[in-house]
Amino acid sequence: MKTKNYFFNFRFVSLILIILSHSYIYGLNYSISFTGSGASTNIESVVVRNLTRGTTVTVPSGNVLNLTDITTSSDYIANSNADGIKVFPNPISENAMISFYAKQSGNTQISAYSLDGRMITKIEENLLEGYSKFNLSLPKGIFLIKVNGNGFSYHAKVVSESANNHLANISNSSSEQNKSKLQKTNNTATTMYYSAGDQLHYKGISGNYSCIIADRPSESKTVDFEFVECRDGDNNYYTTVKIGNQIWMTENLKTTKFNDHTDISLVTSNSTWSTLTTSAYCWYNNDETTSQNKKGALYNWYAVNTGKLAPIGWRVPSVDDWETLKTYLTNNGFNYDGTYGGDLYRTAKSLASNVGWEYSSEIGAVGNNDFFRYQNITGFEAIPCGYRNNSGGFYSYTNRYSIWWTSTERLSSGAWYRYLQYLDSAIAGTYENKKPGYSVRCIKN
Repeated sequence: MKTKNYFFNFRFVSLILIILSHSYIYGLNYSISFTGSGASTNIESVVVRNLTRGTTVTVPSGNVLNLTDITTSSDYIANSNADGIKVFPNPISENAMISFYAKQSGNTQISAYSLDGRMITKIEENLLEGYSKFNLSLPKGIFLIKVNGNGFSYHAKVVSESANNHLANISNSSSEQNKSKLQKTNNTATTMYYSAGDQLHYKGISGNYSCIIADRPSESKTVDFEFVECRDGDNNYYTTVKIGNQIWMTENLKTTKFNDHTDISLVTSNSTWSTLTTSAYCWYNNDETTSQNKKGALYNWYAVNTGKLAPIGWRVPSVDDWETLKTYLTNNGFNYDGTYGGDLYRTAKSLASNVGWEYSSEIGAVGNNDFFRYQNITGFEAIPCGYRNNSGGFYSYTNRYSIWWTSTERLSSGAWYRYLQYLDSAIAGTYENKKPGYSVRCIKN
């Protein structure tokens, strides 16, 4: 009796494993295409980061992003990143596209084989060196695609879910008269492993323009980058991100000139800094090499108050601008635990980069590794930069604080600022006299 039960349980478990395995093979498969608008309609590349998994891929111009939850190095869609060949989509629902790079001109064979080694279809073409693409249709099943050319050979495994195709076929995607010419691929795919709910950032790049879009896709779609110019007095260009109805810089300002191209005074002396009542900037620890491209510059409020510090078309945000941002975040699921509403003290993690911060054990704090999937989900990319104090001009807390001036004055002696710190979950703020050196982020007019 025990043996019978054991046999039954073994068969039952085996059946469940087969079902789960089958479901895994035919997992999600989203196709994300990209367009540009605003200052540029051309997209040179898209850098895609999966923040949840810590992975990055670059999607070249003309490619689409293929998101799939099917993995393994020798599994059914490892071929999507195979060197030199791509099959998209994979799994195949009806038809697919094979694309590859012919390293030398000459006769090329493209074949499809069943798992038992039978060749089920083949095509031969005389190709020139470069990219070529072919249409592919297959009956339902798992197949091996082989490409053999003059000095090159590729292979890829594919899964076909087709319920309609009973015959296998490979055909050149170009017209008959162009079959022997170079085939240029304008719709190949770059594949990234993705599970439902993973947080992605797309960084679209077009010449000097770049912007970030945060996304958790649940279907195939087109993502449009709205490129806007953000160029300072030194002609540095900045990446931007749209959060709600606001467009922010994703980097701290690093200009050494006002937007009329006049110089801002660089002050390295601690004693001089602490007594200034005129515009000035500095680099943390007077280290321009480290600070310029990572942290940006530190400015006193006298520089902010000139009205010429921000790039043309941009401004140093006011207290009201920051309150608008905080309200949007807390009302739209950007609290550190993904909740909506409540107080305004749980959104700092959504702005903070996941690198550089000193560790904190406080729940939901910027420096805590808890609720990791909500870290930097806005794409704001705040990193800890420290500051230069007003008493003695010393530099402090480079891994603990990110502090930004606002444009809002408090009486004649002080001004307001906003900050993130490693041991807190809030976007906080208070006021100080106008002499400290703080970072500056700008917002589009």
